[in-house]
Amino acid sequence: MLEWFSSFLSNVERFAVGVSIVSLLMSALSSIIAHSARDIFAVSWQLLKTTIWSKAPQRQQTQDSAYKRPVQVPSEVARKRAASRIEEAREAMLQQVSAARWSTISGNMLTVGQYVIGGLLASSFIQESLSPKLVGFLGVLVLLASLIKQHFHPEQSAESARKKAAQLKALIRTSEDQLAILEAKTANGQDHTDALIALLVQITQRLTEIEEPEALESRPQLTA
Repeated sequence: MLEWFSSFLSNVERFAVGVSIVSLLMSALSSIIAHSARDIFAVSWQLLKTTIWSKAPQRQQTQDSAYKRPVQVPSEVARKRAASRIEEAREAMLQQVSAARWSTISGNMLTVGQYVIGGLLASSFIQESLSPKLVGFLGVLVLLASLIKQHFHPEQSAESARKKAAQLKALIRTSEDQLAILEAKTANGQDHTDALIALLVQITQRLTEIEEPEALESRPQLTA
């Protein structure tokens, strides 16, 4: 009976150590993905747009039309640029949602690993049955968990990403409404070029403020 219990306890220890290792590795991998989610999403999005654009039917231009530059209305230029900024904000929101998801996974995995390791080391009965080498290995895992938490801060990163995603979502909604209102007024023959330019500047400034607040703080003030 004692031998069976010792064998069972040994198997539990191996399983717990395995769970700890897998959890910490998953936590580190998820943190890396979360911090590189913006670059990964940007590359994937660019490849998708390139693929769609390459499959779109190209319009043939005559030799004469190739030298003609279409006249662009200022209000239309501002409207297209504002719409482009809104699309950029939508891409940024999706990036932040992805980063928040992976950071949350990293935090959960890190918590599981820490709890399992802590349970092994805190239980005096189990600790007495562990070999010094295994205790030392668990100490290395504790150090690894501490390094992951200090370097990536998964819980704080997830909270920050969720906050930015919510701010970007609100920016998209407000900007789309304002752009629709201005387009409706322009359709009636009214000129709202200045309002469209003001909206474009507002979207750009708010987008920079959400994504890189330090950029606004370090930006030199322009004097009139």
